[in-house]
Amino acid sequence: MPVLTEARIREDYCRAAPALLSALTDYLIVSRRQANDLDRQLVLLIIMLRSAMARGFADLPSEKVLSGDLDALPTLWTNIRSIADSTSIPRETVRRKVNDLIKDGLVKRSGQLLTITPRAFPDSRFVVDKFIRLAAVSHATVEKLVENDAPPGV
Repeated sequence: MPVLTEARIREDYCRAAPALLSALTDYLIVSRRQANDLDRQLVLLIIMLRSAMARGFADLPSEKVLSGDLDALPTLWTNIRSIADSTSIPRETVRRKVNDLIKDGLVKRSGQLLTITPRAFPDSRFVVDKFIRLAAVSHATVEKLVENDAPPGV
């Protein structure tokens, strides 16, 4: 299904682009404002992703995650090297960004392993709100493209 959806978006890219690019641009602007540094924000997002991918995360009450009202979050852990390798951000830069995130209480370290703290989500609430908007706009835009393909009356 995702391959068909990607093909459909590619086919009608010019119709979908304004809505998708607008939502993505808003998300990046707020991300940059929040962190004043897109590399730092990307490092934080990757560490957040490792929690979001962990078993049990999807079953958590969203309001508790987004408010930071939990003692800990599930995690798949990550490390500086993995983040540097996946983003092409130099390892030393990732190390500095991680140290800043730890100092700000958004990330914690256990040996070489990194995880997000529950505080990271409420502290990133404007970014999370823009991400939710990006997801909603993307869904609505793709849904509209697919509806235009549906035969009348379906």
